[in-house]
Amino acid sequence: GATYVAETLRYNVESLEIPHLSSSVTPKVTISLGVAVGYATFGVSPETLIESADNALYQAKKNDRNRFVLANDT
Repeated sequence: GATYVAETLRYNVESLEIPHLSSSVTPKVTISLGVAVGYATFGVSPETLIESADNALYQAKKNDRNRFVLANDT
């Protein structure tokens, strides 16, 4: 479900075709997303899930942007 939401968000923003006049990367606004899925358990802090999503976001940006990456360590 999380990847479906991420792809829907990415697609819908791209479909708006908002000009990105100050970008040297792309002529229109796009988004990149980091997706992490986990279960609430004792001993695992919410920060762990947030860190995984953040790492996935940086991977998405590194891989040409306008995409989502699912964290594989959550």
